[in-house]
Amino acid sequence: MLLLALPFLGLKLLLKLYQNPLYRTKAKERLSFFTTPNMPECIWIHAVSVGESMAAAPLIEKLYQHYPQKLFLITTTTPTAYFWTKKNLHPNITHAFLPYDYPFLMKRFIAHFNPKISIIMETELWPNLMHQLDQKKIPIILANARLSKKSYQGYRAVKPLTRTMLKAIHHVLAQSQPSATHLIQLGLSPRKLSLSQNLKFTPKIPDIDLTIQNKIKQQAKGPCWIAASTHAGEESIALDSHKKILEKQPNATLILAPRHPERVDEVRRLIKERQLSYDMLSHYGTQTVQVLLIDTIGDLMQCFPLTQAALIGGSIVPHGGHNLIEPLLFNIPVITGPHMHNFQAIWEDCMHSNLCKTLENQDHLAHWVLEKFTTDSHDFKTRCQQFVQQQSQGLDQHIAIIKEAIDVLPEPNLA
Repeated sequence: MLLLALPFLGLKLLLKLYQNPLYRTKAKERLSFFTTPNMPECIWIHAVSVGESMAAAPLIEKLYQHYPQKLFLITTTTPTAYFWTKKNLHPNITHAFLPYDYPFLMKRFIAHFNPKISIIMETELWPNLMHQLDQKKIPIILANARLSKKSYQGYRAVKPLTRTMLKAIHHVLAQSQPSATHLIQLGLSPRKLSLSQNLKFTPKIPDIDLTIQNKIKQQAKGPCWIAASTHAGEESIALDSHKKILEKQPNATLILAPRHPERVDEVRRLIKERQLSYDMLSHYGTQTVQVLLIDTIGDLMQCFPLTQAALIGGSIVPHGGHNLIEPLLFNIPVITGPHMHNFQAIWEDCMHSNLCKTLENQDHLAHWVLEKFTTDSHDFKTRCQQFVQQQSQGLDQHIAIIKEAIDVLPEPNLA
């Protein structure tokens, strides 16, 4: 069946190459044709997209400090994650795209990079990859593992296959008790499981880019809020709310950051329809604008410190939400829609600590943002810092487990 589907995957890749030029970056690697040299061995980390890459970055840097003599590989599946890793990770760390999950492609991938340990962020279970790693006796560690109810139901539908994959895993660090329970119910041995704090509380915060921050300051001289990682349908809500905000705060600016950069032209049309002044971050205008559209990759963390409120996208539409921790690192109040099932545990903890609100309706969004413009709560900042600090022990927990697995590996035979 997989072989029959291969031509369709090729067509799907061609379609993506046509629709999104970013996918043209190293496209052959998705079919296991690599331009990077073969590696005698490596420590391999797989992070699907930007969110997982950001969570993995401090882990990678810490491991690099422990094992500076070893080679490191990070793989991703999205081009935005590739650009983020190239911009933010150590230049000696090699990047590649993970190939499609076919036995012959995964065999060639493993033979080319020769990983001695595989660290897979969250819960990316691919049957052929897991089988090939198990056959080669390469330890598999699931880091920062999470399994939403929806994902759990999907894996349960193919429980025999899921049980086989989980049997191949060396250890799982689960970020919540519900995720741990789901994994055990699917067949993971409890002795292979540890509960850990979420690595996304200790992301790599990039160095301040004065060029970006000065541009934002020039174009957002009044109160400023951000709608981050938005999806289709959410930009309209944010823009309509911003028009209401402008009635009360005429010099306010909305920083609008679509999740997928290829949608920038679509979002520009929405802004123009509402006759709002705007500019894009990649331009170098200096005039104050009502909307600043983020059309670059990897610059979201530069924006949060300059805002007073943050809406997290993917949550108004039923996508499952995105990382709401990033603005909290800068003590920025957060509001989300009701669809946060991909971050359920963090979301509930943040709401319990009164660090996050759930959007009730569109009028609520404008009212909430205006309230945050005029509120400078020392109590909120204190609670936010305490919450983040309490949750930031995950890195050391991961390092201890991973280091234990690496240190028992045999040294490579270089003769």
